[in-house]
Amino acid sequence: MPAAPPRVKRLTRIARVDGVDFYFHWSTLLIGGLLLLCGIRVLFDALALLAGYWGVLLVHEWGHVTAARRRHCAAYAIEVYPIHGLTRISAPASRFDAGVIAWGGVLAQAAIAIPLVVWVTATGFVKSGPTNALLLMLGPFSLLIAAVNLVPASNMDGVNAWPLIPMLLARLLGRAVKLREQDASRRRRPRKKNWVQ
Repeated sequence: MPAAPPRVKRLTRIARVDGVDFYFHWSTLLIGGLLLLCGIRVLFDALALLAGYWGVLLVHEWGHVTAARRRHCAAYAIEVYPIHGLTRISAPASRFDAGVIAWGGVLAQAAIAIPLVVWVTATGFVKSGPTNALLLMLGPFSLLIAAVNLVPASNMDGVNAWPLIPMLLARLLGRAVKLREQDASRRRRPRKKNWVQ
């Protein structure tokens, strides 16, 4: 039986999507309101910038949810703070699973950011300020945040993400050795003669 979801304090529940509660810390909402107030002259640009920033955090955290579910972990909540997000899941069964879940957020960001960066590089920005704000936040800014998140420091995904690489290499090498041994054993066995009448 999965553990009960943790109690959350000072967070406001915004929505529930596919069984996962979305919480925003009060300071995140306050900063968002201040940003909009300061950007009243360019309100749509400020709204797009804020939506893009929160979008980067939510895409990253939903990537963790998706990876966690694929590794048979329950996902309870996503919490958004001013400069980071947090996904509440049940404990992974192994270090391998923890690594897959850590990469889930970064890969979700990359799946959106890389096509946008390629498109902006090929065609340039558009005339619409709000659209450019979204392109900037969900493209290059998102890739920068993903790279920073892969730093192997405490509370960053890099702590669990990078150990997955040697584990995957060991699995691939183990399979290659096993296939080579199977191939060698097939060559040593005498072939049966097929007689056709």
